[in-house]
Amino acid sequence: IVVVAVTVILALVAWRAVRIPSEVPPTNTLAVLPFASFSADPDAAYFADGVTEEILNALARIGALRVVARTSSFRFRETDGDVRDFARELGVRHVVEGSVRRDGDRLRVTAKLVEADTGFQLWSEQFEGPVGEVFSFQDSIARSVAGRLGSQLVSPGSKQSGGTGRGGPDIEIYEKYLLARQVWRQREEAPVRRSIALLEEVVAAEPGYAPGWSALAMAYTTLGTYAADPGVDVRARSVAAAQSALTIDPRSAEAHAVLASAAVGRSDWIEAEQRFRRAVGFAPNDSTVRLWYSEMLVKLGRLERALEESGIAMDLDPLYTPLLGNVGHQLATTGRIEEAREMFQRAWDLGLEAMFVWFGNFYVAYMQERLGDARDWLQSRPVPYGIEADRALLAYGEEPTEAHRQALIETTRTALDRGMNLREGVMYLAEAGAIDVAFDWLLPAAAGGWVATESLWSSWARPLRQDARFAQLTERLGMADYWRHYGAPDSCRFIGEALVCDR
Repeated sequence: IVVVAVTVILALVAWRAVRIPSEVPPTNTLAVLPFASFSADPDAAYFADGVTEEILNALARIGALRVVARTSSFRFRETDGDVRDFARELGVRHVVEGSVRRDGDRLRVTAKLVEADTGFQLWSEQFEGPVGEVFSFQDSIARSVAGRLGSQLVSPGSKQSGGTGRGGPDIEIYEKYLLARQVWRQREEAPVRRSIALLEEVVAAEPGYAPGWSALAMAYTTLGTYAADPGVDVRARSVAAAQSALTIDPRSAEAHAVLASAAVGRSDWIEAEQRFRRAVGFAPNDSTVRLWYSEMLVKLGRLERALEESGIAMDLDPLYTPLLGNVGHQLATTGRIEEAREMFQRAWDLGLEAMFVWFGNFYVAYMQERLGDARDWLQSRPVPYGIEADRALLAYGEEPTEAHRQALIETTRTALDRGMNLREGVMYLAEAGAIDVAFDWLLPAAAGGWVATESLWSSWARPLRQDARFAQLTERLGMADYWRHYGAPDSCRFIGEALVCDR
């Protein structure tokens, strides 16, 4: 625990040194720490977590507040310390903390709002009654906290977003929903499948419960990431669940974000933009929505806008490791290599030993000509496929001869045939100057629905962007209509109808 706490603190300090100068957090900044579970059943901690998350989500829907996301605030569950230290590390002015005690069908929830720099309690209250009143308790806590901070929690149907705004489903179904959300956060194939099974039961029993449908949509979306063979059409099922959620609650940010991601998958960039804007409007403090939106913007070459969105996400969720890794790639793409290195290393140190974080560390070491470090990273590669291309790249970097260049081209071609991600393959071919070979892969892939276009905007890919075939490629990718509507990518401009980049 001590090692994790030190790593967390260093990560926060390093991020804030990159993001903003040292300053007193604004009055509207808030973190909701995980409520302690005092229930007799130690396995029921998910219920206390669910109560905490519902309060956090209600507050996060208020645009006037800046609420730290669950991922970061919950990292302090097992860490002993002063709440003022936690607030300082999270960069917030206020903290909500409390406890949940359940005894049979009776429930007691206590909560307090603390001014972090003084430790002064601005508000505290205890709620006690039947378990079924949990929705009322959550709503009262969120309203009281918002009121003390000068904001108002209003009903979901109004212009601002609001509290729970519902009586809630049957309590047994609600518990199943909370358990499913808790299981889903483990982000591995078996837990995600279990969460889907639980959520299918939830929506079958309570078909009018919008959060059940939106959670199911998110679960199916992530199953496509964590399962090599999902066994079902995850995109179709996630879209159907999201549409069911929006039929009940048109302001469901998660559902809009799922439909936006589905639109990206079919290259419908304008619909994706519109959906993401709605999702951000309905849930301005949702770091996942901000992250997904920034990822789409990178695909479209709108790098500065992407960094704006991911920067907000980082302020909201500074310890969310997938976000750290993605921000690292965004920084690297814009040429901010040293900042990218710090972000990749931080994600790795916090335990995200994923392939995309490994590649980021390897990539920036190569870019900075720290070839010894790049070789060290090669030894820790999480998966073996494609490693021959990495070795060929490193050999070319160490000794850029024509023989090594040709070896890099041929090895990358072979790796792509065997399933190497075209996103990385394009970068390797561009580094080798094999522009024709790169377009031989890119143009058919674009016609086949390829949308992993992030690497097209890297510094390595500049020769691709300067080639006349790049405009043809982006037309096939369906990007031109988006750019004509929202503006050309950062490194490009339209001359008449022609897209010109990096000239």
